[in-house]
Amino acid sequence: MIARTVTMWIRDLTEEGIEPHPGPRYLSKNLNSIHGKNKLYNTFKRIRRESTHTPITALFIQDHRLGPSRAAEIETLARGMKLLAITAHAPPHPRTKICYGGTMIVIPHESIEVEKNETMQDACDRIKATKKTAARGRYLTVTMKVDTTTRKLVAAYAPAKPNDRPAFFNTIAPRLTRRTVLGIDANCVPDTTLDLQRDATTPYRNEGADILSDAIDRKGLMDVVREIKGNEPCFTAHHVVAGGTCWSRIDQIYIPRDGSTHYALGPANDIFPQHSEVEIDHNMVDVRTKKVKPKRGSDTPRISEKIFENATFLEELKVTIQKARSKVHTSRPDGWRKGWEDLKQELKKQCLEQTQKEKYTRSLNIKRKRLILSRIDTLIQAGTAQPSQIKQRKEIRAEISKDSKTEFTLHQTLEKEAYNMGKAHDRCTREFLRLGMTPTQRSTSRHS
Repeated sequence: MIARTVTMWIRDLTEEGIEPHPGPRYLSKNLNSIHGKNKLYNTFKRIRRESTHTPITALFIQDHRLGPSRAAEIETLARGMKLLAITAHAPPHPRTKICYGGTMIVIPHESIEVEKNETMQDACDRIKATKKTAARGRYLTVTMKVDTTTRKLVAAYAPAKPNDRPAFFNTIAPRLTRRTVLGIDANCVPDTTLDLQRDATTPYRNEGADILSDAIDRKGLMDVVREIKGNEPCFTAHHVVAGGTCWSRIDQIYIPRDGSTHYALGPANDIFPQHSEVEIDHNMVDVRTKKVKPKRGSDTPRISEKIFENATFLEELKVTIQKARSKVHTSRPDGWRKGWEDLKQELKKQCLEQTQKEKYTRSLNIKRKRLILSRIDTLIQAGTAQPSQIKQRKEIRAEISKDSKTEFTLHQTLEKEAYNMGKAHDRCTREFLRLGMTPTQRSTSRHS
């Protein structure tokens, strides 16, 4: 028998520029209010940072609680971070005036497919023109192309009161299509045997779940989590109530079935902060597509300022300088200059090596914390995390955020200085305006 050998060439679409970024990737999250001071700005900032790192196609937000009076602020803040934010507002509460509820769809500019002779602003206006809302701000939809295919993006937030949910699902069911991508806080679970774990012994009020399930099935949409996880638990919400702890999967993403697209779940993580040490509330759902990972280029060598906080290393630098000083040939014309140049090269070498050591130590510490965090997040998804671990999760996330703060590189510093100098240069000074003045105007300007 002769063995047959098959040779296969795997085309790297990323390298050829055909596939500039991985996608699509959809996120869904009940934020439980971003009404407070700086909360909206920080939310957009987190989305911008995450999409820069791992591109996001669209983020579905529920319960933002932002009133219509902040519509212009939402649009301006989003545009400044190269995001398109489409918002549906809930009506204000008659007593507190807070707009409980509301939905939002956030689309990073890099995920928007610009048509021929169209600017980015034109594309954003085109997508905004497709906006439709219903159910007092609990349903929001826009239409856009994702990988050249038209998709109807829907953010939905079902009522928490069980008796109100059937009417809500009956309202949105006819609006779903076979091209819908739905991010929803359904406030009910698809399957109480798989998607629910609670201490309470009273019956779980899952009204409306059957209506939503029928609507999803009729349109041929896929429950990504259950498709990938099978019968494994994968909880997205954790609440501590009077009856005890409740783990559930009330947050869901549904997408069109596509035989050529292979979806995966993102890591058990959340880009948004945990508000309480006692309960997690809602955890972000992250659905993404497996794509070719592009190769990263090497960065410009950088010396960390933190290395100069190490007394031992400073002593080493002192010894190097003293040795270099003793070796300078002062009798030669270029003795001092050559000694200085040689010393700079040696100091640079030492500082870069120390930076690598410091970075390795810091990265090892962050890696260890992320590993602990990953284990806790996995326990959260499985519904087995203990209260002490939930509290530890919040603390570790804060520590990682603090340790991972980006330091300014030399390039960034020079760019900032150049920008500031450019602003100063472009001011309309009197000297600049005098160029176009008549002699009489110049004389008046001189004495003004």
